Amino acid sequence: MQQGLLSSKSSRFYDNVHGRQPKAGSGLAAQICVPMMCCGAIQDFCASTLMLIDLMWVPDTLLVICSAIFSVLLFDLELNDYAANLSWTAVSFMLMFPLQNAIRSAYARRESAAIALSQFRALLVNIFVANARWDWPSNVGFDGRSETTKKKGTPLSVEHTNQVHALMLQLCDVLQDLLLVPRTGKARHEFITRGRREKEQIEAAERKGREHLLKLMLRLCGASEDLKSAGMPAGEASRVNHFIMQLHEKFELLWNYKTYRTPISLRAMMRVLVQLLPLFYGPYWVHIAKGDSANLTAQGTVFAIFFSASVSLITIAMLVMELQMENPYQEGSRDCVHVREEIGFIREALQDALSDMSSTWHERLDIQAASSKERSDE
Repeated sequence: MQQGLLSSKSSRFYDNVHGRQPKAGSGLAAQICVPMMCCGAIQDFCASTLMLIDLMWVPDTLLVICSAIFSVLLFDLELNDYAANLSWTAVSFMLMFPLQNAIRSAYARRESAAIALSQFRALLVNIFVANARWDWPSNVGFDGRSETTKKKGTPLSVEHTNQVHALMLQLCDVLQDLLLVPRTGKARHEFITRGRREKEQIEAAERKGREHLLKLMLRLCGASEDLKSAGMPAGEASRVNHFIMQLHEKFELLWNYKTYRTPISLRAMMRVLVQLLPLFYGPYWVHIAKGDSANLTAQGTVFAIFFSASVSLITIAMLVMELQMENPYQEGSRDCVHVREEIGFIREALQDALSDMSSTWHERLDIQAASSKERSDE
């Protein structure tokens, strides 16, 4: 006991020294250590800075920086008589308002796509449970699944559950491959020869994945027919087929979110305006460089360059964020649906349902023991 108390105190001392505190509560929450408020704020600020730099780390950034510097130097050195305190209202209507709406629309589509994928997962797991655990009356009791002789129909194969499980794992693999196919809808896919070939390849891959996935879902109907042939009541078999129909509906939603996006012309317009914006506001950079003295100074010109570049960089970061959200299933994006992780949850749920078949419904499940076992396995 004394050793345990010392260990607990040592652990708390280590957490305090390193700016961490145990999460309040019990059970799962007690296993988490979160940073102290001050340390957390510093870490979040540093991480946010890195994230902003990552958004700007694109080829468009180099172009927009050159445009910002060139516009300031052009108007300060050659056209410095055109100084004017321009309003930013035009920028709001031409660029920021459409960009804000595009980001809002992309995030709304992301949420809908995530909901559709979660509903697909729930339906698939319930279809597997229906194939693996649902039972019906036999000639002598309520064990129709295990009945080996029947007056009518065909006894259910002992491999039925494993076969359905393998079919669903294959379905998960095809769905993951389909959702991770690169997207179309870029400007180069419409006007550039290489882009058109890329678009054709993407569409061919999407059609192939769709064809395979539909075939696998149709085979689930064959599994329900085997249940019905083995004696499952028609009403229960109809419920399973209804689940399969709903599964197909959710897949069509996933397909729509995968293949349809915000207007390509709107994204093209925003991408060009970001590069041209510093030139439009050349007189404003002269106004900033001159300041109240009405004379150009080196300090004023440097400040005008930094201000012009900062506005352009922030706009580029917002544009890149919107472009990353165009495909809600884009791999590697922080804000998009994490396809591999979500499909992994489906596989885990199917495996858990399969391994838990021997357990009774009223058997106690200790979450602490399960967590300890997982940590020991790791």
